[in-house]
Amino acid sequence: MLCVTGAETSLEAWNQRVALADERCLAAGLARPLHELRMDTLHAIDDATFDAVRRRRAQTIVCCRPKAQGGHFGGTERERLAILRRAAAAGPAWLDAEADLEGTELAALRSTLSSGTPGTDGKLIVSWHASSVGASDLVARVALMAALGADLLKVAVQVEDAAELGPLLAAFDGVTLPRVVLGMGAAGIVTRSHYRAFGSAFTYVSASDALATAPGQFDLETAIALGLPDSANAPVYGLCGGAQIVASPGLRVFNRYFRSHGLPSSYVPIVTRSLAQTLPVLESLGAVGLSVTMPLKLEALTLSVADELANEVGAVNSLRLRTRWEGTNTDVLGIRGPLSMHGAPLGLERAVILGSGGAARAALRACRDLGYDVHLHARSLDIAQAVAAGAAHVHSWASRGHAVSLGRAVLINATPISGTDNPWPDDQPLDSPLVFDTALGEEPSSLLERAKTSGAVTLGPLAMWFSQAAAQLAWMLDVRVTSEELEGLYP
Repeated sequence: MLCVTGAETSLEAWNQRVALADERCLAAGLARPLHELRMDTLHAIDDATFDAVRRRRAQTIVCCRPKAQGGHFGGTERERLAILRRAAAAGPAWLDAEADLEGTELAALRSTLSSGTPGTDGKLIVSWHASSVGASDLVARVALMAALGADLLKVAVQVEDAAELGPLLAAFDGVTLPRVVLGMGAAGIVTRSHYRAFGSAFTYVSASDALATAPGQFDLETAIALGLPDSANAPVYGLCGGAQIVASPGLRVFNRYFRSHGLPSSYVPIVTRSLAQTLPVLESLGAVGLSVTMPLKLEALTLSVADELANEVGAVNSLRLRTRWEGTNTDVLGIRGPLSMHGAPLGLERAVILGSGGAARAALRACRDLGYDVHLHARSLDIAQAVAAGAAHVHSWASRGHAVSLGRAVLINATPISGTDNPWPDDQPLDSPLVFDTALGEEPSSLLERAKTSGAVTLGPLAMWFSQAAAQLAWMLDVRVTSEELEGLYP
């Protein structure tokens, strides 16, 4: 089940949001969601506020979060408790109260919920919100909460790395009470998208990005795009990497592919610095297919049974779980396909590759397959020579622009340098007939803009992305997927 929330400042805005969210869910073929009323964000609380709770009691969760636990209530604790008591008497479906309230107060709230309004059976949520909690502290906190007489436990903890979700899951071992478990922040998005795998009864989504009440909380439209709530316990597909992955086109395109083909799964960002620590967590959640980006491609190679291509390139960008994690590299095809299509008419003979990471390794293999004489420019000559392995000429980073003529060469940016930052020296001519920028960025590529002014044919990072993504998805799902099909699902 979904619970739509928002930081509305007026009751009128809340009523409008409830009506619009109900309408949107019904249009999408979903049941009416729960609605959280954040009394701590309202500028005024009066009789009309509690009347609204009575009218929508079957769908309403009420809370009044103090600032100490990430809320906005600025009054006294006595005033806040009075609001919670009146809210309980109005008979909402759920009342959310903090775990640091006295046990007698929580018991009184629960009693009021069950008897304050005839014909209602409201339930008590006991919640805890923390900016960070160590594993041992979290276990102790959950144990204490379980003894407070709640109908449901809610724990929301800020996480910086998906590997931290393991302790969050373990904190509920042996706890039989219903729960809602949330990892706040980008690294915790999977706790929202696959909430049932965490044992959660429902998940919170914002009415809109502007009304989000917690970091990492996605909006109702995103929830529908992810196939929620049906996809909440479906096999997990995800993109593993640094914080930059939240801007990947895959998060839109792959989910649209799943929806258009009637598949229940969803594809979500997995922000982590360590695959070794995160993979066991993902396995426990039912992960079966993962995209891998920097800086994890080399680690993915060591953690999987990699195929011949991935071993030759020395990097894995795709994982699928069969009896073990299997690995491959579709970046090679992502570069070779567009190069083959656009480079052949230009009579190219050479390739100048900037970089020595995973993308450079893939570019080197792709260019070799096409018969190009390859020249590699990198900041570390030792790393570049190891990448080249005698199959390419290695040059210093400082020599790019004058060590090799670009006249019959494709220039490939295989570094992370993107947007307004340009990997090509400003004082050197850019006379390549074909320039290929593989670096995904939020800003337009200044390298490609300069290449266009020189009359070059240009290929952007999406050219590579669509080609490699189609091969990746096909490999994960064991079906045929074309880059043209994925292009039709973008943006």
